[in-house]
Amino acid sequence: MTSIPIEKRNQPWPAEILDHPQFIASLAKWYRPNLFVEYGSANGDCTRVYAPFCKKVYGVDMTRQPLFAIPNLIFHKMSTREFKTSVLDKLTEPIDMAFIDADHKAEVAFQDFEDLFTHTIENGIIFLHDTFPCEAKWADPIFSGDSWKVPYMIKEKYGNVCDVFTIPIQPGLTMVRKYTKPLSHMVYTKSDTTKQIIKSDYESDSNRDTITKAYGLYVGPFEPQKYGT
Repeated sequence: MTSIPIEKRNQPWPAEILDHPQFIASLAKWYRPNLFVEYGSANGDCTRVYAPFCKKVYGVDMTRQPLFAIPNLIFHKMSTREFKTSVLDKLTEPIDMAFIDADHKAEVAFQDFEDLFTHTIENGIIFLHDTFPCEAKWADPIFSGDSWKVPYMIKEKYGNVCDVFTIPIQPGLTMVRKYTKPLSHMVYTKSDTTKQIIKSDYESDSNRDTITKAYGLYVGPFEPQKYGT
């Protein structure tokens, strides 16, 4: 029996199958970003889904603006290039999460990524939309364009300092996690893959529960709260 490729299992294809706002929100509720930057905010439909889990959101769009009241959104009606020079280059705090869904030309989206990546915190995540059009027609400039090239461009230039993973569900969502150093509190023995906790900057009494949960030593009920609750 021939298996249907994963990217072809949701037919007929609308322009959007993957619910990326909910997916991003599911991570944001654990990351609890102090600063989330969104390129291509449009009318704020996506913004309002993950904004409740963020302390502050910078939204950027040069043609549209949010139609909803989002208390922690600071909206900039300008291009991403203008945002870089007027806001991004003057940031005094790191970006915890970012979402790129503005210009779908590969060279522009890649430049947007580079600009944000420079200011992204260790283990911060940048999401890129429209990176896996599941049919040729969706790679048309009016839809995803050639944004599908961007993950490959990122791997080629930054593969040694980030993880890149693309979800192959129309129209595609890529996650890039930034890292500059290995986990200082972990060691893998050559004989097996047993994880051993060694000296860690995070080993303080106040964070001991976090560490034990992270390594499966304890799993207890925990539900993150939204900001302002």
